[in-house]
Amino acid sequence: MEYDIKQIAPDVWRVDVAGAVRIIRYRLDSRTFAPWDICAADGRRLWASDSLESGGLRHVRAIRRRHS
Repeated sequence: MEYDIKQIAPDVWRVDVAGAVRIIRYRLDSRTFAPWDICAADGRRLWASDSLESGGLRHVRAIRRRHS
């Protein structure tokens, strides 16, 4: 599976996995239990995650389902 990760701003990354683009943002905010935002390429927030691992794995699973 092809992928590309680029940091596009401080605490913001563009992730392209098999043509599915997501924007990952880390929000340093003590008022939230889910500081990682996973957004569509157009900026719509898809979900928030308490850890980068769980958010990233959810994204990869969704792509695998779409391509299988």
